[in-house]
Amino acid sequence: MSVQGSDLTASTTHDADPDREKRPSRKTLKKLGRWVIRVLGGVFLLGVLVLGLLQFDGVSTWLVSGLADRFNPYPGTQLTVDRVSGTWVRNLRFVGVRLTSEEGGDRTGPELLLDSLEVHFRLLPLVFRRLEIRETEIRGLRVGLTQRPDSIWDFLAPFQKPDEPESRAPAESGTHIRSGPIRIHGATASVTFAPSGPSAAPDELVVEEMTVEVASLEVGDHGLAAIVDTISARFLPPGEALDRVVVEGKATLAEGRVVIPGLTMTSGLSDVSAEGTLLLPQGEEGEVEEVDFHLQARPLAFRDLSGFARTLDPTLSAAAELRILGRSSRVEVTGSGTLSDGGRLEFEGTFTPSASGAVEYRLNGTLEDLRPIDLLGPGLVGGVVDGRVAVELAGNDLAHLQGEISAQVEGLRVDDRGIHPLVVSGGFFDGR
Repeated sequence: MSVQGSDLTASTTHDADPDREKRPSRKTLKKLGRWVIRVLGGVFLLGVLVLGLLQFDGVSTWLVSGLADRFNPYPGTQLTVDRVSGTWVRNLRFVGVRLTSEEGGDRTGPELLLDSLEVHFRLLPLVFRRLEIRETEIRGLRVGLTQRPDSIWDFLAPFQKPDEPESRAPAESGTHIRSGPIRIHGATASVTFAPSGPSAAPDELVVEEMTVEVASLEVGDHGLAAIVDTISARFLPPGEALDRVVVEGKATLAEGRVVIPGLTMTSGLSDVSAEGTLLLPQGEEGEVEEVDFHLQARPLAFRDLSGFARTLDPTLSAAAELRILGRSSRVEVTGSGTLSDGGRLEFEGTFTPSASGAVEYRLNGTLEDLRPIDLLGPGLVGGVVDGRVAVELAGNDLAHLQGEISAQVEGLRVDDRGIHPLVVSGGFFDGR
């Protein structure tokens, strides 16, 4: 009986743990642990070796040059770097960066020359999806941009098809970007616009001595915030301009508005100044107080804007004033301008920036001896115009908008046919 009992006990123990023989032994686990440690150690040593090699400028330059050649998005161009240095952990410096057309080939992309770019950063925050740049300095930047006949700029061409819109809403990545001082010194740019007609020559805007100093920059879920201590540049407008235009200013951008302590544009023909607080088109939700912006032109020569507003008659100038007051829920705008050929425009109005909640749109404006060709360029619309415009709309929301719109214009010519007078009137009741 005792023998049978022992056999029964052994059999019972064996049956209670049928997978015992399948379990790895301690010896096997130790071997596996040592193998894992060796693999991790090898990866670590390989990383240290690579990082050590990257401390040599020659290795860093070779690596970056190879990456630049492989990922250059502009066909028919060469992207080269003379020297790359830095720790790759805290800072990097690029010297002699060039994006140029291949020898003997037509220009198919933008041109870029950069004396030096130095960036100081922190890598650890990347683990938490934060990019932190401590300092950035750019020196000797020279850029050449060209607008193609299809109106697409050469630097955007590889990323955009002709039938696609120029911009799309960026996808939310959740990455937070924070940067310390950004300094750009001695930058120049040459911007060539597409010809305005089959027989017209392309216009060129030349920007010289551009300096930008940004104290801080932050991009995140709450939008863009920046403090621009200095922005200054001299540019030569297209055409036979006699002297340079100088732009100087500073600004703070945050919380749905931009604060401009001072912005000036001066030349031998223009004297324009602006200061105050403006709302951003898509700023933060919530009330923004003390919107107060004032712009004066004493005068503004259209020649100085010919690189940006090509329909303006470059032989004319305007004495103008614009004032914007209010808050994010209700803004009042008043303005007036007199052209050098005698045309005059005056307007005052009130509008609600937000389309949610109660809305109000009110405008009263007058035109006197205004020539549309002065502002719109040669085209179908011409004549010497006098007129009045009145808008009175309000409602608890857009669906219940009520009020009237009226306009009367005399002296207008469309396709060389006079319209005397042009009268437009209408109304809204419950948004229709």
